[in-house]
Amino acid sequence: MSKFTDFFSGGHAPASRTLPAVTLKILKKVYSAEAFTAPNPYITETIHNSEGAAVGSTEYGVSPLTDRVYLFEIKIAPPFRRKGYGLALLTSLAKTYSFPLTVVHPISPAILFWNSVRKACGFGPYDTRLVSRRYV
Repeated sequence: MSKFTDFFSGGHAPASRTLPAVTLKILKKVYSAEAFTAPNPYITETIHNSEGAAVGSTEYGVSPLTDRVYLFEIKIAPPFRRKGYGLALLTSLAKTYSFPLTVVHPISPAILFWNSVRKACGFGPYDTRLVSRRYV
């Protein structure tokens, strides 16, 4: 199995990098019949380090076909950036759900993060912009 397949099907983080331990705590679940993840909710969670301090938050939804996790937002607090918490979050989600992670419209500042993920791992999450262009 490739590193790409391992990661996105709930595999392990790259062996060459030690990631910080993170736990996720659900802040809210929003159910909306109009959401493309319906009947599954949008989930907002806080990201905590091993000491229990909140280091960031994330917002995502799981496809109703349970074939992928859609990432809408990842926020890491400035003092905790560039320390592996974003990648640790992605690894945690991949292990929890065991299917592909898909970025929903990454914004310009986030492009640097996704490029660093690709550089560190040799792969990265799907980008919905690339998928949607194929079917236009």
